[in-house]
Amino acid sequence: MVTFDGTSREVCLARRLRTNTPLQALTSLNDPVYVECARYFAKRMDKDKMDISGQIKKGYLLAMSKEISNDKLLILNSLYQKSLQDFKQKPNEAMKFLGYCSDNTLPKNMPDLAAKTMVAMTILNLDEFVMKE
Repeated sequence: MVTFDGTSREVCLARRLRTNTPLQALTSLNDPVYVECARYFAKRMDKDKMDISGQIKKGYLLAMSKEISNDKLLILNSLYQKSLQDFKQKPNEAMKFLGYCSDNTLPKNMPDLAAKTMVAMTILNLDEFVMKE
């Protein structure tokens, strides 16, 4: 709670302060709970069987309630392609990133899910998502 400037709950506050600190970003990028949330968000984006650009558009729309700009779409698409290439070269890293162990039932396309999870984490860590105006 301290990292996200939560109150100590000793008094009632009508409104919380809006802050965005590096510690918050580190938590939301590295905490296993956030990675798991991003993984399930990536699976939600993958439900609609369309190309990756369509999935990114859908994910952004779900998270932000608005259409994605072409610039952001290009950046997120590029992130997906680079992540996919990296995870295909190192499938064990994809498994470790997603929190699977060899005992679990593994997804069919682990590198694809890991790359989409990376995109989902990025969407969920955008300032416009974290700091609603």
